Amino acid sequence: MPLRVVLLTSGGLHGATVLAVLRSIPALQVAGIVVSTRVNRATQSDMAGAWALIRQCGWRYAAYLWTSTRLADVILGVTASASVIAQARGGGVPWLRTRCVNSPESRSWLRDREADLILCAFFNQRVAEETCATARLGAVNIHPGPLPAFKGVDPVFHAALRSAAEVGVTLHRVTRDFDSGPTLGSRTLPMPADTSIMAITSDLYRQGALLLRDALPEIAAGAPGAPQAGVGHYDSWPAKALVRNLAATGRALVAARDLVALLRTRLPGEGR
Repeated sequence: MPLRVVLLTSGGLHGATVLAVLRSIPALQVAGIVVSTRVNRATQSDMAGAWALIRQCGWRYAAYLWTSTRLADVILGVTASASVIAQARGGGVPWLRTRCVNSPESRSWLRDREADLILCAFFNQRVAEETCATARLGAVNIHPGPLPAFKGVDPVFHAALRSAAEVGVTLHRVTRDFDSGPTLGSRTLPMPADTSIMAITSDLYRQGALLLRDALPEIAAGAPGAPQAGVGHYDSWPAKALVRNLAATGRALVAARDLVALLRTRLPGEGR
């Protein structure tokens, strides 16, 4: 019997990429999707949250986030019903939009899904222990970076900024502290040359969904995962100066070919 999974995501290119992989795995049934409607903090309006990010990260980084989320949702939804919500509608999967996944209403909705597992992928909200407990096997997260070395926001950005030789993705259990839970699988790849941060990140999310596929027997058996080796470093949203430093290296946040791929509705890994 397929494992019932609820996906928690902020949508966009990365959420759509993960969902497309999940729907292709025979051993999984997507029982529901929670889409975060939060831009930044739950207490902020969308406008206030966006402005706070612009003040910290600058317009260039804000445009990159907008492209990988809102613009990607529109293009993927219109061109081939490939956005998260369009895939949900096409597959008859129930979905919930919420600013707070830990609210009583959200938890009630999650319990009604009778899920075996919650999967977080590109989700911008902290998931409380009580929320994780609405699924029989708890919650796991796809983190597009090697742990514990690259905890936090946008690990691909920070890896490129530090001239790291490799990028990676980690599947780990969700715990009280961000990106600190026991790991259930990981994969490292050489840092691609001449590839945008957005494209690398989305491909890592695809790799993470495949890690989940491979780890399903252990997860179903209740495997706790392996403790992370060390504390690591947590990176928050990058300051404007760091965005300028990355641009000086020649690494693009978003490239023209990324937009062409979106318009052609090619999710990472398709056609390879």
